[in-house]
Amino acid sequence: MPRMIQNRLFLFLMPLFATLMPYIAFAHGISDEGEKSSLGVYELKIPGPGTQFNDPSCKAEATTIAENFAKASGAVIVEVDCQSGSANVHKAIIHYVASARVSIYDANRDIVPTVSPSYAKMEDCVQGLAAEVPVFRQHTGLDPFASWCYVAHRSSYGLRDTYLSAIYAVNPGSEIANAKHLTYATISNPSVAPAALANVAREMAERAGVDVVWSDASLGMGLWHAAVAYYSENEITLSADTLGHLPTIDACNAKAASLNAAWTASESTDTHFFCMDAHYGVPQLGLMWRSTPDQKDKEFTITRFNKDYLNQDACEAAGSEMVNRLTQYGQVVLASICVHEKYPKAGEPLPPLQLTIITK
Repeated sequence: MPRMIQNRLFLFLMPLFATLMPYIAFAHGISDEGEKSSLGVYELKIPGPGTQFNDPSCKAEATTIAENFAKASGAVIVEVDCQSGSANVHKAIIHYVASARVSIYDANRDIVPTVSPSYAKMEDCVQGLAAEVPVFRQHTGLDPFASWCYVAHRSSYGLRDTYLSAIYAVNPGSEIANAKHLTYATISNPSVAPAALANVAREMAERAGVDVVWSDASLGMGLWHAAVAYYSENEITLSADTLGHLPTIDACNAKAASLNAAWTASESTDTHFFCMDAHYGVPQLGLMWRSTPDQKDKEFTITRFNKDYLNQDACEAAGSEMVNRLTQYGQVVLASICVHEKYPKAGEPLPPLQLTIITK
């Protein structure tokens, strides 16, 4: 064969040979260990580490993630790419060669996407992630090959930017009992401020002995979602309701404190009464309780009576009478509350009071 043709053939085959080298080396390593040497090309899709639309750093950071994945799994990386998906969210796609698909454990695998732990600022996400990684290691026994924050929504779609965290580890086959879960309570009154909801949800979860890594309250479809993400072997369920308005925050806090004291003494259900700021400066009394997922119904009943009372004394007198009557009928009364159930209007006197009774 003429030397010129040989040179051209060599130049043609060199790129192909370079592409096949990882496959050949990987197969040789497996054969040396006496294992089955059949290989396959597999795909791993993960959230792209992008902090902005068409983030130019996405591929470089995804490549670092892929390299860490290769070190943790022994797979050979053959391609890394970033793609933009719905709502301008990046996806990192990693193609790798291995004798079988590598088992990957995603910390958020059991989290419902519609209510997922998110942050308004990237720095808050980074801080939350740094606190979560040790909790992840403790509960799963796995060592993450990568953890990062990424943008979830873009303002170009009419949504504020939110940031989500990701934690990925290679799972050698362990059964993970203490997984990450998310629970949320909904309140159908959008007039309240979210801070109290988030704080109470976190407190209720921590009282259950779970490791809380995130809490927040967000408004969607006319409902407040007070959500908590936590690690635990056992799942918990949070529920909430609003009971009505009281004239001042001091009056509301006093009523909440007395109800909590009376409830603790008479009822084992983990329940907490609390106050929320509402529009026009009129606080609202709320109730949150914790149960397990297999409990179909709460262990108490809230009954709101329609009769109006013009003052506190008249309402409390009616409450005492109703408590005595229900007790005679064999009902266990947990609380009697006089509140303004109707929504107060700006610049107008508070509406009449109504009676609310909670029974077991």
